[in-house]
Amino acid sequence: MYCSKCGVKNQDDSKFCGACGVSLESLIEAELPEQEIEDEDLGREIEIFVGPNYDYFEKKWLAAESHTNKYSWNWVAFLFPGSWLAYRKMYLYSALTITGSLALAALITLLPIKGNVTWLAEAWFTLHIGLSCNYWYKSHTEKKVDAIIDLDLTPEKTRDELIEQGGVSTSAAVIATVVYAVLGTVVALDIFSTDLGQKFLAKNSSDAQSAAAQTHITTGQTFQTKQLELKVASVKLLSAVGDLDLGQSRAPQGAVYVAVSWQYKNISHKPIGAFSLPQISLIDPNGAEYEADIGASAEYAMQVSSNEKILSDLNPGVTTTTNDVFEVSQELASRGGWRVLVKADRNVMVEINGPENTSTYTPKLPTKNASFDCNQARSTPELLICNDSELSALDNELAGIYRQAKSLAVDAQAFKQQTSAAWKWREANCNDKECLLSWYANRKSELLATTEN
Repeated sequence: MYCSKCGVKNQDDSKFCGACGVSLESLIEAELPEQEIEDEDLGREIEIFVGPNYDYFEKKWLAAESHTNKYSWNWVAFLFPGSWLAYRKMYLYSALTITGSLALAALITLLPIKGNVTWLAEAWFTLHIGLSCNYWYKSHTEKKVDAIIDLDLTPEKTRDELIEQGGVSTSAAVIATVVYAVLGTVVALDIFSTDLGQKFLAKNSSDAQSAAAQTHITTGQTFQTKQLELKVASVKLLSAVGDLDLGQSRAPQGAVYVAVSWQYKNISHKPIGAFSLPQISLIDPNGAEYEADIGASAEYAMQVSSNEKILSDLNPGVTTTTNDVFEVSQELASRGGWRVLVKADRNVMVEINGPENTSTYTPKLPTKNASFDCNQARSTPELLICNDSELSALDNELAGIYRQAKSLAVDAQAFKQQTSAAWKWREANCNDKECLLSWYANRKSELLATTEN
């Protein structure tokens, strides 16, 4: 460092000139332009106003200025724009962002615009916020600091005012998050309670079903999409699901379970992510779409030892079997026209047919010589018996043999337990006529043996 008065060279950290004794700091300050001193003071005041993470914002702002570009990326603002703006006490910006986001969502939902336009609008809005928030915060900070300086307060009060108006507010961020969640829910409910919203839902559902129905597929047939090979293997009507030892879940009064067993194989060269795996829904004769009962599906999967994927990728060449259970009314289950909508990388509608079609089960039929009232039938075996004259006759015959065996039983308690175990096995395992024919034959032999003994 050279003394500007005598020209002698001094150490860089010297406070006074070693030759003439002049204060080097006072000389340096006197030589600084007034504007440079003011800029340095303004920089300190901005630092006080920003508070936490000032270094981060300073780097972002300087980088943007060096590239003559006001935009810079902010991940937190991109992911949580309204909350982040409130956290930085930019309340007006936060309110406008939340309002704009909800308004855009409503317009995209209700207006008859194409899917690509929807994605472009959403992408532009979110990307614009992520790129602009640092610049918005810089403008906000400079305006606030200038306004505080113009108050001509003492240095201590100026600093207090900078801290008070600047910094961050965690409570404001929490409030903004809650407000966004509540308003988002209210807006969604309002939208879908209107005629236009209902038409939107109906249109989306009907569009998906119409697109899927273009190819005629039935149960048991294998079909392919770009990534998958799929098949709806079987559809069964059940009164209860679950393991007998662990406890079963029975369908509510007036309802039955429809169990759909289906499988899919990854025929692509890349793993398919857990959240991209196919799903199914059940379509009733009126076109209404049913989602699977999660609890009943889980119990049925344990009952049949399913190997379905749960939060796991499906690797190339791997096949998995899934079982979904739906709760439907007995009245509707008796009608034909049920379908399975497979939602994969391409939607496919599968028509239910064959001996296990729900249309073959009629829950409310007059008795056909069965030993019980078919109007009270609920389980799959009972429904099958009431729909088949041969099974009804076998049931009535077995009832007579049972009454005779019961009257001749030496150990009434043991006979009762044996009868209960046999009935429970039938209810849990017989889902077709062949099983019931075999069960009646075996049970008849057991009871006849009891009467002979």
